[in-house]
Amino acid sequence: MKVERGPNDAKRRSGFRVPDPVLWLGLPALAVTFVVLRNPGPSSPVAFAASQVVFLLAAWLSVAGSVMALRTAEGTVERRPWATFAFACVAIAAGETYFSGYQVFIDPLGPAGISASDVLYGIGALALALGLLLVSTLSRMPRVVLARRAADALGLVAVALAAAYAAMRIIVDRPVGTLLDELAEVAYVVMGLAILATVVFGLAGVRGRRPDTWEIVIGAALTLFGLSVMLVPIGGHFPAFASAPWERVALPISFMCSYYLVFVAGVYRSRGPGVSAAARALVAEEVLAGLRWRDVVISTVLLLAIPALGITAFRASVDAQHATVNFIAMALVGSAMVAHTALDAVYTGRLRRRAGTDPLTGLLDARAVQRRLSGAVTDFARYGDPVSVIVADLNDFARVNTLYGRDEGDRLMREVARVLEADPRPRTTPGRLGSDEFVVVLEGADRAEALLAADRIRAEVHGILTTAGLPLTASWGVATCPQDATSPRSLIMKAYSAQHWAKTRGHNLLASYDPARMRTLDQVARMDAAEEQADLAMLLSIVMASESRHEITRFHSRNVAALSVLVAELLGLAAEEVRDAELAGLLHDIGKIGVSDEVLMKAESLSRVEDAHFREHVVTGERLVAATVLSRVAPAIRAHHERWDGTGYPDRLVGDAIPRLARIIAVCDAFEGLLSGRPGRRPLSLDATLQELDQSMGVGHDPEVVEALISIAESLPGMRREDEGRGALWTG
Repeated sequence: MKVERGPNDAKRRSGFRVPDPVLWLGLPALAVTFVVLRNPGPSSPVAFAASQVVFLLAAWLSVAGSVMALRTAEGTVERRPWATFAFACVAIAAGETYFSGYQVFIDPLGPAGISASDVLYGIGALALALGLLLVSTLSRMPRVVLARRAADALGLVAVALAAAYAAMRIIVDRPVGTLLDELAEVAYVVMGLAILATVVFGLAGVRGRRPDTWEIVIGAALTLFGLSVMLVPIGGHFPAFASAPWERVALPISFMCSYYLVFVAGVYRSRGPGVSAAARALVAEEVLAGLRWRDVVISTVLLLAIPALGITAFRASVDAQHATVNFIAMALVGSAMVAHTALDAVYTGRLRRRAGTDPLTGLLDARAVQRRLSGAVTDFARYGDPVSVIVADLNDFARVNTLYGRDEGDRLMREVARVLEADPRPRTTPGRLGSDEFVVVLEGADRAEALLAADRIRAEVHGILTTAGLPLTASWGVATCPQDATSPRSLIMKAYSAQHWAKTRGHNLLASYDPARMRTLDQVARMDAAEEQADLAMLLSIVMASESRHEITRFHSRNVAALSVLVAELLGLAAEEVRDAELAGLLHDIGKIGVSDEVLMKAESLSRVEDAHFREHVVTGERLVAATVLSRVAPAIRAHHERWDGTGYPDRLVGDAIPRLARIIAVCDAFEGLLSGRPGRRPLSLDATLQELDQSMGVGHDPEVVEALISIAESLPGMRREDEGRGALWTG
């Protein structure tokens, strides 16, 4: 089943609907008209002015096409490239308008030296190149990394500028004007090369899938534009090329064709469905990310360029202007290397600080807390200092997210973290264990001190209010080494047991570990387990009824659950979270019981109304599960169609804001669906499935989860790379 994603379907269907033959005939029509009008040259002012109008029509059509595509683009990943295309086309069209007006009304040869048209042209050309490389990754790329990439680009541009300048001086064998004029001539060559390089990386970005028509057309447009920009300076240095018909006819037609092709690409994009993967074809960063030798090559080139530029500048045969260019390039390259080194040190430092840190609260994550607790227990063995652990579980927090929204839930999480960090006692380490669980490690604190600290924190957390004015409550458990346990894992488990005992007695209670209490708790736990099994059986009957409507989906949820367990274990999740990953995998599509058979089994693209109906299944699933004792996995069910880049549904969450279990379910769901197929969509081979997942890293899915699944995919039972259409992984 293919779904037209996004809210822009209506706009797309009412878009620019010119027939293809008419659209493509416009290109030769403009070109022939221009040649006929331009043939007399400036000697016929009226014909010359009319030819300029035809030329400008093509330039401004590129603006119209890019704006049409921008209006129908879906998600940040695709809107940013088209916004950049629109900006670039406006700048270039404005520059062409200025130049043409100057030719018609002032001087047919155009303005002398560097003019406003050259500046606008340069801005537009650079916007094309930089947009293709960077715009789609700005929201995901850390600013320090972006700055480091910019420093590298500055150094490489300086090297290219010096090399092109030297080549021009060798070919022309004489100064062609002032230093500024010569640099302006060389800048056209460098800009053309940069645009051609981005096109090459863009073509590499569509590997593993068939490119859309608009991608092919815009690739052709930018290739032609880059070549035309490189050839602009030729007419000024070689009389043979400066004469007709090259500079008067051929070069303008080349530019016209590139502008018109941008218009055609925009028209095709405004008609077709948008997919985030399509925008990736325009992003070299996705391709370059896999080239681990890139930084080594760039650093080597820049390092070798500094002495080469210096030696060339001091040669006796080099004139003053050439030496000045080399000195400028050498200064830029040196600055780029210094900036790269400094930014790399800053980024590395940030990575080290962030390693083991929860991105939402800034507290240590479960692994980091475990390491800190292990060190504290080791200190007890050496020096006899007691260690206590406080574990807290926020009561009914899944309901808070459902009632007040994710933003409010995140705010409350940060408020709890602020309270834990504000504890005045020294050698106190707060951390976050799970979605709504926190821990505090108290080094040197015995049971009495730990209970006092826990009670103080409990009171402060209870003072945090929701938007409805209700106090936040949590259940608290305390365990102490050596009285309760002498190993880190046992100590945490004993604190969990105390916390669970407190939770069974009511909200906002605190308890320390007591073996006698735990025996009573075991009886309660058995009752809870029986209730959980009853609710799970009821929910699974709904899932089986829904999935039995089509043979392909009969084992889907069980396969997703099995995959989720493997991935969760590989990621190092706690046993409780692994169990929850399995439950969420089993129940993730339970809401489809409310989707009609007509929509669920439809092989063609869904209409806007049908798509909205289909998307309701995640909300329905959340409500069904939230009404049972398994409500803790309801947030994962709601969010399993969110996308890493923020273009998913229903809440358009971005990155780490998506619950971790939902990120795991999303990847396993995609893997199983691609491998098994869907109504109207053939199953893929293992190779093709893994390639699709690889391309979704950092765009649709969490890169860490994708890497984990890819690492285990080939070892799954019955996996063969050439298999297609098996229908199920282990249960068929």
